[in-house]
Amino acid sequence: MIVFEILKAIFLGIIEGITEWLPISSTGHMILFDEFVVLNVSDEFKEMFFVVIQLGAILAVPTLFFKRLWPFGAKSREQRSSILKLWLKVIVGVIPAAVAGLLLDDLLDEYLYTPWIVAAALVVYGIAFIIVEKLSASSKRGFRVDTVDDIT
Repeated sequence: MIVFEILKAIFLGIIEGITEWLPISSTGHMILFDEFVVLNVSDEFKEMFFVVIQLGAILAVPTLFFKRLWPFGAKSREQRSSILKLWLKVIVGVIPAAVAGLLLDDLLDEYLYTPWIVAAALVVYGIAFIIVEKLSASSKRGFRVDTVDDIT
């Protein structure tokens, strides 16, 4: 029935909305949810749905932080320079992932987007986050970033 599909889509939206802002994989959680509560649509529609549902959360960032991210609205030259350096760091950081994603897209889809791999990755990275937090708390210096300028 179409009502159940709409409810499933609403639950996927809730999962996306909650997990996008947390340091966990929103895509991974949607893949796992879809494994248990299958959205009965074509694979092409499902892929597009996952992209569109994430687009809202992704667009929320520039909307909420527009004044902080727009260098031409900066009050001082120093502030504008800091924002431009942030954009440069983002671009440099995205290039390796973009190249790898374009070159390995089919392999990634075939081998890494399976529910077992996604679940294992969520567990492993969850444990890694806990370890890093423990190390950070016990370290005198810590892994602290207070401002954008602290990012190397």
